Amino acid sequence: MAIKVNGDLSRLSLVAPVLDSGGEDAVERAVVQVLSDVQDEIAEESRTPWPGQTTMPISGATVRDGEIHAWFGDERAPTLGLLPIALDA
Repeated sequence: MAIKVNGDLSRLSLVAPVLDSGGEDAVERAVVQVLSDVQDEIAEESRTPWPGQTTMPISGATVRDGEIHAWFGDERAPTLGLLPIALDA
């Protein structure tokens, strides 16, 4: 995945090796990698601990009921939660 800032390539998120490594949690690890890379880019550009206030919350993801659930911070009370994404079989 390419991350662009103001139209210029800023960072590549290399998730293919994560997915290729297989395992039950490969999708979860790939989503966490992408979230972490996006978070790093936003934090560097904004010079803030996005999406936190004083520290950068850790990204997380889990597959549940055929959907990927992703967030930053504590899963039970996330700093920022994303809408679930359906995984097609």
